[in-house]
Amino acid sequence: MKMRWILIIFAVLVGIFFFQQILGGEVIYCCDNLLINIPSKLFLVEQLRQGVFPLWNPYIFSGSPFLADINFSLLYPLNVLYFFIPAFRALTISVMINFLIAIIGTYVFARSVNLSRFGSILSSVVFGFSGTMVVYTNNVPMLQVVSLLPWVIWSVHQYILLPSAKTLVIATSLASMQVIAGHPQLTYYTWLLTGALIVWEVTRTILVKKQGLSLWKTLKFLAVLMGLLLLVTAIQVLPFLEFVRLSTRVGRGFEYAAFDSLHPLSILRFIIPNIVGVARDGTAWARGGSVYGFTGVISLLLAAFTPKRNPYVRFFSVVTILSLLFAMGSYTVVFGLAYYLVPGIGLFRSPQHFLLLYTFGIAILAGFGLDYWRSGLSMRGTRLIRALGIIGSVAAIALLVNAHAIPSVISSFAAISGTRVVEKLHGFPAETLLVIVKLIGQNLIIVSGMLLAVAGMSKDQRPWSRITKAFFIGLIFMELFLFSRNNLLGVPHETATQWLTTAKEHSNRFPYDTEQYRVWTDPAAYPYRGKKEFGVFDWDMESAWQAEILRPNLNMIAGLPTPYGYASLVYREYQMYASSASADPTGVQLDDPTGGKVAMLTGPRLFFLDKKLQKHPVEIQSYTSNDVRLLTNRNEAGTVVFIDVNYPGWRVRVDGKESRIKTYEKVYKSVWVEKGSHEIRFTFFPQSFQVGLLMSGIGGVVSIALIFLAGQKVKKDKKHVRNGKRPHKLVDFTVVEL
Repeated sequence: MKMRWILIIFAVLVGIFFFQQILGGEVIYCCDNLLINIPSKLFLVEQLRQGVFPLWNPYIFSGSPFLADINFSLLYPLNVLYFFIPAFRALTISVMINFLIAIIGTYVFARSVNLSRFGSILSSVVFGFSGTMVVYTNNVPMLQVVSLLPWVIWSVHQYILLPSAKTLVIATSLASMQVIAGHPQLTYYTWLLTGALIVWEVTRTILVKKQGLSLWKTLKFLAVLMGLLLLVTAIQVLPFLEFVRLSTRVGRGFEYAAFDSLHPLSILRFIIPNIVGVARDGTAWARGGSVYGFTGVISLLLAAFTPKRNPYVRFFSVVTILSLLFAMGSYTVVFGLAYYLVPGIGLFRSPQHFLLLYTFGIAILAGFGLDYWRSGLSMRGTRLIRALGIIGSVAAIALLVNAHAIPSVISSFAAISGTRVVEKLHGFPAETLLVIVKLIGQNLIIVSGMLLAVAGMSKDQRPWSRITKAFFIGLIFMELFLFSRNNLLGVPHETATQWLTTAKEHSNRFPYDTEQYRVWTDPAAYPYRGKKEFGVFDWDMESAWQAEILRPNLNMIAGLPTPYGYASLVYREYQMYASSASADPTGVQLDDPTGGKVAMLTGPRLFFLDKKLQKHPVEIQSYTSNDVRLLTNRNEAGTVVFIDVNYPGWRVRVDGKESRIKTYEKVYKSVWVEKGSHEIRFTFFPQSFQVGLLMSGIGGVVSIALIFLAGQKVKKDKKHVRNGKRPHKLVDFTVVEL
């Protein structure tokens, strides 16, 4: 099958998976997309249209670095969609594009490790439509990083084994794209997997031995790659590293790193995802109905039937097991050891994200399992699949027939067991329990039927026809389509757009000048009354409520600055000032919402403070994200105060001359001025950005030079061919076990 047909197949499957978004007018909206990504992208586009690249965000946390927060992914190319398409449609299109990127990348990587075309297509479908990918649609920067994972592994793998200017540029380009895509935790996990694969290759392949590629040479090649990668991405990385050092994320300890560990019982949802309900239908009752880590039962069984002598099978088997143990965090000793032994593990929280590597490992193993199973060498596995299909069908029928008895069974368990799950189920009315049982029964029937269909296909050991292959891929896709989509949350585009309109309209309820005053809305005054009996929010009802109360960061859409906010990075000094007791690294909560701090934070943002500590207004000439210009005319000397965080990188000029910023009230900015008329200009242009811009420029020049060298080599090889000579090249990219 030619590559163009494979690409068409992938595009068709993506179209089917997102048919409601393509044909039904739905858009993806939920969670961090609504609260972080949409506001930040709209702010970015608005500023760029004014000819300003926003390095500073004046709307949250009394001012906060904007570019330096890498999770906003401001430099990612797909942001261009927000210039031409309504925000939620741009978000939805970018999600579909990222799914296609992930699927094609998995196929390319799978082929590079000697999977057949059929096995590679299977691996691509499993990873691309896994529950893990779908869960990441709720936070698009995470999805952007994940979609590039197979590409980064493939490109670095190629470069290390066949180092050249061409492979170096490809690896650097793809790795750089992943860095600026957003979520650094998932980028770090990508490099953990990539580094492990490189070590494995250096010790396991004849190709490496023939080229004399020792561990020392490998480290040198990696150093070149990482050096060029740092140069190219410095414009983003240096401001980010500076912000991390000054943020609430550092020095948190093991408890922080182990937060949101995967509970061992949650593994059940890898097999029966409906056991926790369906989030998109509002019937989720545990862990938000998450299908995180779901790859399909058929894929799990194929992954178990792999040829153990294959070196890649052994590698990804180890990766899958270790990543699952890491995901369990505090529930296993393995994560505790990794926390102390593996550099970087302790910098992030929520070890459950290791399920990303688990998912990718299962996808690759499933491809190997399919190739092995088709060879007819695993008839024992076929019998097991058939047996599981029969057992699952019987269990489903028995469960549905006896559904009425489930409430009394749960009551009996509750009397002898105090586990959290049993207690929660015991608190549900009988009608709710019947819905849960029905979901589980339907889940078992569907999966069991698919397992029986797969077992039936193994009777004929002749080579499979294209129709048979298409049917098998269809089964795999259908299982993922039915269950992974449980977490694909969408609403009509008109509904999502109305939320933005509501947020803008609510800016009119504040009668004062919002350029001069920050808005304080006490969340306790707006309790959410949309909780459902299944124990989770109705996501679209919650989103409408968030727009009504201008939940951070929806205030950005209305152009309203606030003293609070929601972001992955928060300036530590500001959080300590505003909420010293806060344990949340993503926001601030004022210690005394009725006291002096609120008066300070919601009072005038710019004023002249005389020697008697009396406040006087100043004239605001212009106010942009990076540049604030003021005029003051007083008959006495005093201090011009800017109630905006004094983060490193702010400078001030008085009448065109550099002056010194003084800290006001521990965290804000001020400058001393003599009596008379003065023009004052505060600008934000941090040194980390300046150095990063220079380094990225150098990295771009080096990359262009390498591309030129690679092009010259191609021309030289073509000339040798025309002259009847054999061009020199390295050993073919074929990995053979020692």
